[in-house]
Amino acid sequence: MTTRIAARLGISHSAALMYCDIGTMLAAYPKTGAMLESGAFSLAHLNTIAGDLVAVSPELRAKVDPAVVRALSPTIADQAVPGPRTIHRRLQRLLAHYDPPARPTDSDELPPEPPKTQLEIDSRNADYTTFHLTLGKMDALELTRAIDSAAAAQECSRAQALLALVRGEASADVTLNLYANAADLSSITGAGTRLEPAAAVRWLSRVTHLRFPGADSTKGYTPTPGIRAAVMGRDGTCRFPGCGVEAEDCQLDHIARYNHENPREGGPTNTANLHCLCSTHHRVKTAGQWDVSMGADGRQRWTSVGDGHSVTTEPNGVLRRLTFAQRASRRTKVINERNILLDAYRQHLRSASAAPNRQDTGEEPPF
Repeated sequence: MTTRIAARLGISHSAALMYCDIGTMLAAYPKTGAMLESGAFSLAHLNTIAGDLVAVSPELRAKVDPAVVRALSPTIADQAVPGPRTIHRRLQRLLAHYDPPARPTDSDELPPEPPKTQLEIDSRNADYTTFHLTLGKMDALELTRAIDSAAAAQECSRAQALLALVRGEASADVTLNLYANAADLSSITGAGTRLEPAAAVRWLSRVTHLRFPGADSTKGYTPTPGIRAAVMGRDGTCRFPGCGVEAEDCQLDHIARYNHENPREGGPTNTANLHCLCSTHHRVKTAGQWDVSMGADGRQRWTSVGDGHSVTTEPNGVLRRLTFAQRASRRTKVINERNILLDAYRQHLRSASAAPNRQDTGEEPPF
């Protein structure tokens, strides 16, 4: 089959396999397939969805199918299509609830093969030496921030800044953010990914400041660490439509431009006027190709200056605010789960009362 598809379409064998995987997914999930017929999702999106749903148990597909439709359907008018990475994360959360063994995993979630941290030094060239350094996401972020801090202070390249740090000729000021629910420290997020328990313990031992992120502002141009943590935790990724660059790799941009000559006449430096943009989309916005506004709930409206086309994006971070619809959906889920538990308890009581010398106490479970 794949060879015939490859020959007729003039594509590689691996591309033909991708089409087959997508076709298999569409056949197994008819409601999802009907939604995808809108044409809003690219081939990259379809490939992501097919890969994420491949391991779902056949017995659970009927439940997962409408849940996927709800997870991928727009909730507001003119909503931007999420990037493949954002869709992947939504499906991860969905399958963790419906079919945990089928939840798609990422390579950085798996136990790293030893050595966890690796440095290879290639000095075969007579004129220069090449270093290949492999680090975990949080360690890499710490090193990158230190190098960038030194480079900014010394006004030099990253390579020169690294040498200055090694020689003790420069210092670095580094702040890394960990996000956790104050009532539940079992799930720690850092560098855009959930930390494994051992890594979470190691990084929590280095915490020097605790914050409860919320609305904040400062009079100057540079955001305070608290503002930066709140904005990055809210946005999660670059806020440009369809972009999935992690917030940790983005720049903080003033939505309404900051006026350096007269700050009172420009956009303020606060959580309501800052958002995360990758370097590419930061340049696009600064060039005036797109206008953007943000509501109190974090939703943004992007309008193309060229043709007036508008799309809406939602924040993807752990600190994003739930809409009333999302809150209602979560409450419905909790109520349904409790009713299922209650029904099972009542059945247990009925079975117990039917047994010899047993009486139904009439008690209800303590909810």
